[in-house]
Amino acid sequence: MTVLITGASFGIGEVLAHKFAKEGHDLILSARTEDKLESLKQELSTKFGIQVSYIALDLSKEEDLQKLVSFSEDKEVEILVNNAGFGDQGYIDECEPEKQMKMIDLNVKALTFLSQAFIKSFKVKKVRGKILNVASVAAFCPGPMMSTYYATKAYVLSFSRAIAAEAAEFGIQVSTLCPGPTHSEFGKRAGVDNSLAFKMAMSSQTVADICYRELMSGRGTIITGLRNRLLVWLMRITPNFLLMPLNKSLFK
Repeated sequence: MTVLITGASFGIGEVLAHKFAKEGHDLILSARTEDKLESLKQELSTKFGIQVSYIALDLSKEEDLQKLVSFSEDKEVEILVNNAGFGDQGYIDECEPEKQMKMIDLNVKALTFLSQAFIKSFKVKKVRGKILNVASVAAFCPGPMMSTYYATKAYVLSFSRAIAAEAAEFGIQVSTLCPGPTHSEFGKRAGVDNSLAFKMAMSSQTVADICYRELMSGRGTIITGLRNRLLVWLMRITPNFLLMPLNKSLFK
């Protein structure tokens, strides 16, 4: 069974690559950094005896999305992991507009494009494939100080649940991973690794272990850990006039 993982060069994507490799899956890895992908290929293929191929791309660019689909066409992909994405922190008027637009392109457009392409491929090839779209507990409420990031993850959750209902008719599983704050390069890149929200972050390895188990068991929405499930429940019942100031304080 071959697994395609985007955003595989660091964070949850890299740890998921190790997890799938340990379980005996062949891999196709995609990220922007070719040297890191080559290093991962050598490490995983040597350690676990699996086949690993990779392609260095910037998936915020539409032409690179098509390159990834073409690259994987003859490799019998059965699991797609849409992990590529990033966040940004700050008052919206003070954030860099280009970075905000690139975030939407990667977190939303790329995930949508690849989900559509692989569901179509699975149906044509009559493959009972799986798609894992990486969202966040941020998907369950608005996020002052990280407004665009939270909004993109709300899209991922809503979109994934909708296409899951469509794809199930054809034996295709679409799951959504919703981790809470996680120790990885994400926090550093988003500028929130020292924020209050990340003081009790979960390890990437724990997230990957839970994700793999729940994905392979067929779960649709994967919220990692009891603490995060409780957090989501609290967000659902807390009025916005109380929730928004609290969320703002976590990242300010």
